[in-house]
Amino acid sequence: MCGRYYIEQEEDLAEMRQILTEVNRRYQGTEALSALRTGEVAPSHVVPALRLSGDKVVADLVQWGFLRFQGSGLVINARAETAAEKPMFRGALRQGRILVPANAFFEWHHDAAGRTGKKMKLKLDGEPTFYMAGLARFFREPGQPDWQLDRFVILTTAANESVRPVHDRMPVIVPRDQLRAYLQDEAAARILLASPVLHQLQLTEAV
Repeated sequence: MCGRYYIEQEEDLAEMRQILTEVNRRYQGTEALSALRTGEVAPSHVVPALRLSGDKVVADLVQWGFLRFQGSGLVINARAETAAEKPMFRGALRQGRILVPANAFFEWHHDAAGRTGKKMKLKLDGEPTFYMAGLARFFREPGQPDWQLDRFVILTTAANESVRPVHDRMPVIVPRDQLRAYLQDEAAARILLASPVLHQLQLTEAV
């Protein structure tokens, strides 16, 4: 699964800075922008994402976690293998595909007895900024502020050997040459999710 990830604001990370600059421009003076989170991101946080608007890819704000149909809590991940079959996700797979930019994500190492141990940081080798496949949709939330945003989940797949030491699932990271296709073409997105590229990741202990 993916339950925490990281957005870096360092000036030398021009790609992430460009995304943050765009959402700041689009949402300038709004309450939604005041909720934007960078650094370590957790479920319920408001974050940037890329989505298709007409024929352009634009940066937008979204909030992490679908509301459950019944009961409390948030759904933060969806299995790529079954998203098209699930009522909660299939509409978003058709019309709500987004790219979630990140500089790293986190998992917690568990020992043989299942006890939670060290927090581990995973980064994509050679690419400071990468994009996780996401699905977004709008939920009407009575009593919530007028600036409610689309909510999103991160799609996951079976872990490869670089992630398996800490977890059996990993985010679907969209290859750079397929970023627009994932947003624009549902058929291409389904092919990618059925057979995702399992990028090798650098695993280090988080500090």
